[in-house]
Amino acid sequence: MRHCPASLHASIRERTSLTTTNSCQFEGLRGCSAKLAAMRGAGTRKLFSVIRWLTGAASLAWVAYSLLAWLVPGVLCRVGDGGYCAEASNQALEKTPEDGEAAASHAARGCELGDATSCNNLGVCFQRGAGVTKSREAATRHYRQACELGSGLGCYNSGNLLKEEEGHAEEATAYFDRACELEWGPGCRAAVTRSAGVRERDIALKRAEQGCELADAPSCGIAALMLAVSEPRSPRAHDRLVQVTADCGRELVGSCTTLALLYAGGFGVGRDLARAHELLQRACRQGGSRACALEQQPELLQETLALFTRTATEADARLKVGP
Repeated sequence: MRHCPASLHASIRERTSLTTTNSCQFEGLRGCSAKLAAMRGAGTRKLFSVIRWLTGAASLAWVAYSLLAWLVPGVLCRVGDGGYCAEASNQALEKTPEDGEAAASHAARGCELGDATSCNNLGVCFQRGAGVTKSREAATRHYRQACELGSGLGCYNSGNLLKEEEGHAEEATAYFDRACELEWGPGCRAAVTRSAGVRERDIALKRAEQGCELADAPSCGIAALMLAVSEPRSPRAHDRLVQVTADCGRELVGSCTTLALLYAGGFGVGRDLARAHELLQRACRQGGSRACALEQQPELLQETLALFTRTATEADARLKVGP
């Protein structure tokens, strides 16, 4: 059995949507068809290169199957291939956001077939009331099912719903931890910023580092701040500083806010208030509400710096790094 080319895997990592994660784990030609479904925005040249690869590796029937999966995944969903139901539900919402019936139908079919991402999508439909009667209880049930089936996004969504309910903070934290373990980057961040009470520093730092490794920029910011305060000369602190600087250069508002705090507090870098205010103003102009508040309220900036100083020994549940 031939595997998909490495270049195709690389393109998928850059372009795939949230809901194609499970499908992209398949291998062989069936796996390529799943990857094709995620490449609708990758461009004609890339598509033709994949088609050329397929025609050199498989029978015409397999090529047709792969193209069918890319163009109309709903057909494969209806015949019982749950891996394509999530993609079909995504396509339905993209084409007609106001009409969620098709999206909910495909997601329900995939969830019945045991597809984790489809169960998560069905939870989204119930939470929004897209194609089904809006129901928080049903949304919670399907998010939990998705989580149990291995969807990090499902665990994250479960935690978010629980966090909104009084008395469920610890359960929500457990779901965020599980999301992180399942390699959902925002779940790692939430395990620090939305946790129940104060987390031990080592646990919080571990989660932030995991989130950063999973390309969640705010997690990188949290890790950078914690390391800059507690071990500013360590290689890890240097690596995170480099990452946050690069992210700010890519116009990520939250990263510029984080970098401003590092300069304002002299955490891991020389203290430079002029540079800090320049970065806050830049982030504010780009729509960063927190950056605007920090720039306009000196007392809030000082309070925030004091908070980050305390992360040398513990992670405060109020820790916020973002726009």
